[in-house]
Amino acid sequence: MHRAHRQVGEPVEVEAWRTITYAFFIGLFALLAARPRQAAGIWELALAGKTALVVFAVIVGDIPEARLAGMVDFALVVVVALACVLTRGWLAWQPGTTDPTRGDTAVASGGQTSSPAPVLQPPVPG
Repeated sequence: MHRAHRQVGEPVEVEAWRTITYAFFIGLFALLAARPRQAAGIWELALAGKTALVVFAVIVGDIPEARLAGMVDFALVVVVALACVLTRGWLAWQPGTTDPTRGDTAVASGGQTSSPAPVLQPPVPG
């Protein structure tokens, strides 16, 4: 960490922030990929974060690095929004829609699974 001592003009904090942010979004995207309908708020957080970066890039658009970063972040906003729609990620907010034993089919079929649960009856003495 001896290099952490900043020299004049060396953007150590900016590079650290950028690296930590990359790790943060990798974690968010991993959570979304693993459990798209069990991540209430994660879709929105990822979209809000990347959208904020796109808006910032537009505001400081005369900087070449900001233009490139803005285009990459805009592409990520489109991909994340499309993934949210395709996986029906908004269902994470509805309680009882992500039962792993039903394979998330209860919502698609109006609350009924394709095969009804068996009715258990006590054994008949015999």
